Amino acid sequence: MNQSNATDGFAELEVDVLQYVQAVLDNIFLIIAVALACGAAVYAYSLTMEDTYESSIIFNALDSGDPGDIRPDERRAPEVLTLVEHGFVMGSSRENYLYVLLRKMRSRQFTLGFMQKHGIFQAIFPQAWDRTTATWRPGMESLEIDAFKMFAEDIRILERDTETGIVTLRIRWRDPRLARDWANAYVTDFNEYIRAKTLAEVSRTQNFLTAELARSDIVELQQSIYRLIEAQTAVAMLANAREEFVLEVIDPAIIPVDRYSPARKLMTFFGLILGGMLTIAAVIARVMLQRFLAMLATARAAAPLRASEPQNRGVAPG
Repeated sequence: MNQSNATDGFAELEVDVLQYVQAVLDNIFLIIAVALACGAAVYAYSLTMEDTYESSIIFNALDSGDPGDIRPDERRAPEVLTLVEHGFVMGSSRENYLYVLLRKMRSRQFTLGFMQKHGIFQAIFPQAWDRTTATWRPGMESLEIDAFKMFAEDIRILERDTETGIVTLRIRWRDPRLARDWANAYVTDFNEYIRAKTLAEVSRTQNFLTAELARSDIVELQQSIYRLIEAQTAVAMLANAREEFVLEVIDPAIIPVDRYSPARKLMTFFGLILGGMLTIAAVIARVMLQRFLAMLATARAAAPLRASEPQNRGVAPG
């Protein structure tokens, strides 16, 4: 009995599948037409989108605080460092140097300065920026936050290879020439930004050490201060002599030929697939609805007959 029910169930399922397949085949030209219409609509929409280009520059981070063997920790063993040298050396750990450098590249201070220098504010919001005064128009100052977020999230992309430490900076913009120029300028400007900060820090440190040297009459302490001054002088010489101070360019950015977005072919393909799938789903849904209505009509027609069966059973045959 159970085997017979299972066989009937499989037969009914097979009939259902065949009915759906037949419905799809009967409406195949409608499915193709709707799919083509959806693909054409998506392609037409993609034509209204602005082309975006991506230019990338690849660089490596250099340690700007390593002046060769001039640093006290390179010339003397840690156990013989004086208290002054120990404080300076221990305060210059380079373990997270690359991480800190990338955070500085993403910092608001450097980014906003770069955006203002290269006219990125006026490129993002041309109607809200006054080119004559290089400032926001009255009442538009709040757009600076929106411009910064747009640049940090959509235009500038920084990626670091965890294995090699090589960093890639990508700039995505509507003008391919500007994308290249901004990418190259970002690395150049950051080198100058860190160079200026380093020279200012070296100047403050040397002034402090010189003042301490004048006040000290302990020979060992004076020798330690001389070594620290020598190390700071080496850092200043390195900052002034090396053009690529903290970022060494491996592959500069070039004018991109192919656009980054929109991917019109891919969008059109997905439009075709989506249109076809939605039409197939609509055809199957219509068949299911027709079957449901037919079953409902059959059940309604059979209801009066089932209601009259008890009365018919109570009447004796004549």
